Amino acid sequence: MPQDPLKKTELDQSAVVPRQSRLATISLVLGLCTPVAVAAALFLHKKGYNAQLEGGLLALGSGLLAIIFGAIALPLIVKSQGQLKGTGVAIAGLTLGLVCDYLVVLVILAMFGCQPD
Repeated sequence: MPQDPLKKTELDQSAVVPRQSRLATISLVLGLCTPVAVAAALFLHKKGYNAQLEGGLLALGSGLLAIIFGAIALPLIVKSQGQLKGTGVAIAGLTLGLVCDYLVVLVILAMFGCQPD
């Protein structure tokens, strides 16, 4: 007797393997790029190049993108009902982006002589 092809068996239901959220991974990679951009700008400054502002803006941009992708990934992972994983990766990217962007803004303000009260 042939089985109904639309009826799921127990094996099919347990074979669902959650996959890593691409947005969470992108958020982490961009979050890791932020301090690398800052370090590259500082290295170039020590070598005599005037690249602090460009490095700061690159770091600020990658940090903002890390924040955006992490903020988008978290609710998608929660709503996926176990089909997506990567909550920790998204939180790490989001945190790196927030902390590094805060530091980059402070450094840029200090470069231009605008010190907070």
